[in-house]
Amino acid sequence: MPHSAKITQSVEKKFAKKICVFLLLWLTSYFIYAQEAITHPSAPPDSAKKKTEIFFSFDARNSFVANKDVRIGGAKIGLEFRDKYRFGLGIYAMDPPIFSQVLLNKGTASEELYIYRIEFSYFGIFAEYVLFSNRKWEFSAPVIFGIGETRLFRSKDRNAKIWETRPKMGVNLIEASITGHYKIVYWLGVGGGFGYRNASTDFALLKEHFDAPIYIMKIKLFIGDIYRHWKKRKE
Repeated sequence: MPHSAKITQSVEKKFAKKICVFLLLWLTSYFIYAQEAITHPSAPPDSAKKKTEIFFSFDARNSFVANKDVRIGGAKIGLEFRDKYRFGLGIYAMDPPIFSQVLLNKGTASEELYIYRIEFSYFGIFAEYVLFSNRKWEFSAPVIFGIGETRLFRSKDRNAKIWETRPKMGVNLIEASITGHYKIVYWLGVGGGFGYRNASTDFALLKEHFDAPIYIMKIKLFIGDIYRHWKKRKE
């Protein structure tokens, strides 16, 4: 088996193990919550009306990639269960691209210095547990399992008009964070948070760049509340 194929399989196995661990933790918390609900069936009558809701939010985040502060814009949509659990999908892209210097064949007669331009985007599945919530404030712990792709270009001159296109590289990642928001009006909230991103890839340069802290700024639309407000006005 080629060496590169072995590395890829190793990365995939490590990433699969991480996903299994996170899913196990989330399933454990779910069953604990379910057991509490059975043991203490004293929920208010209105809780049955809010078992499941659709929600949407912009999910911009900043991170340190290649020692630079970069913005990763995105949005996510999903379902909320019992005001406590959220699951859904998100899509993200880094803008603008980052640049990184790489010295190839170091210490040899063919040593060359290249500048790599890196573009990055990813698709994510997320799970989120609400830690605290009241009428205006909320704090939660989201985890994103992402499958991404980097587009690589290189040149010896950063101002070059034509860059050599390199093969695309896949990046699997896990982002864990703590976030919070403040509800300004019934349909709109603003918030932020912090966390860490762990990347799995067989390209050392990308691993080095994308393993990094993240901080989050977001605008949240409360679609469920918008719908209930609209429905109430029609009645």
